[in-house]
Amino acid sequence: MSQHSIRIIGGCWRRRAITVPPNTSVRPTMGSLKETIFSWLQYDIRNARCLDLFAGSGSLGLEALSRGAGLSVFIDQDPRMIQSIGEHLLKFNADPASYEIHCGVVPDCLKHLSHDPFDIVFLDPPYSMQHTQTLLNALVELHYIAAGSCVIVEEASTTFENFPKSFKIINKRRLSQAQCHVLRYDPL
Repeated sequence: MSQHSIRIIGGCWRRRAITVPPNTSVRPTMGSLKETIFSWLQYDIRNARCLDLFAGSGSLGLEALSRGAGLSVFIDQDPRMIQSIGEHLLKFNADPASYEIHCGVVPDCLKHLSHDPFDIVFLDPPYSMQHTQTLLNALVELHYIAAGSCVIVEEASTTFENFPKSFKIINKRRLSQAQCHVLRYDPL
């Protein structure tokens, strides 16, 4: 696989390139889907605390910072991707107080973070991983989300919609290979 790049589509870093290291299995969120996601979040993103799980290229967390998020926490298990995210944040001259980068396996590494609840969580696991419900429950149990938090879930289009009852679907879009759901956490 050769090195390729994707672009930030809005905010102060608009049109800046995010280069994806070669020989990785990263599947960056397609531009049209990313545009849809941030259109849905346009009134929630300013000063939001964001968690980018399975960050990969960091595209979603970087887009959030570009559009005014107060904090983006990036987690990925591939050290090359973590290094790449850090390099992009330095290149974009991001405020060091506005981000954290962690290398670790989700959900295990979540147990070692100490954070107030996040306003927005980007959950974009490998399509072969079928643990979305387990991950959503872990976010609740570890208090990483609170009432009203949004979770954006990107999965294979063939994945059956199965979310815990405390998560309400407020928006969704299906493409040929992917589907995306915006969930709002509403504890019973």
